[in-house]
Order: sequence, then structure tokens, then C-alpha cells
Amino acid sequence: MLKDKKMYLLAIFLLGFGIANLFRNLDFVHHVINLVGLTLITFSLIFSKWERLKK
Repeated sequence: MLKDKKMYLLAIFLLGFGIANLFRNLDFVHHVINLVGLTLITFSLIFSKWERLKK
């Protein structure tokens, strides 16, 4: 369970950094690609947790 919490914390931390960098720099393509990847990681963690709870 602690491993799952670390992954969620890491994903949220990286999403926050991506959003902060998006507004700080105008290199939109690079940051949008990073944000899309991190969003996919976050949603995959959420849905895998939801599937385990549903059983």
C-alpha cells in the first residue's frame, strides 16, 4: 500500500511541476507532451486502484 501512495505522490508532484513550467516558459509543445504523459500515468494509477477496490 505504501508503494501505491508513493506513486500517487510522485505523479501529483510531477503534474504540479509540469503545470508550473507550462506557465513559466512558453515552450508549450514540450510541456504539453510531458503533461499528457503524466496525466496518463495518473489515470492509469487511479483506474488500477479502482479495479482492485471493485473486486
